[in-house]
Amino acid sequence: MGESLDADADADDGDIPSVLSDQLVDFKRRLGIDYYLQGLTFDAEEIWIKTKDGVAFYVKGVQLFNEDIFFCSCLVGKSLQGYTLKPQEVATLR
Repeated sequence: MGESLDADADADDGDIPSVLSDQLVDFKRRLGIDYYLQGLTFDAEEIWIKTKDGVAFYVKGVQLFNEDIFFCSCLVGKSLQGYTLKPQEVATLR
């Protein structure tokens, strides 16, 4: 009787790696990393376009940040001159 239990345990042990492998493949698919890297290729035109887009994104971000700083400094200047700020202006400064 003890021998049949050992035989069942051996059969179950053989299924565990295949179940884990299937679950791992499913998990990678759901994460979006189920692709295989075939080889690294560089497309100079695509790299240039992405670089231009990235630089333009950061330049626009710096411009917007500078405009925000200027606007906030104007609001602080108004408040120092005795102007009562509106609730929206106070919220902007916060």
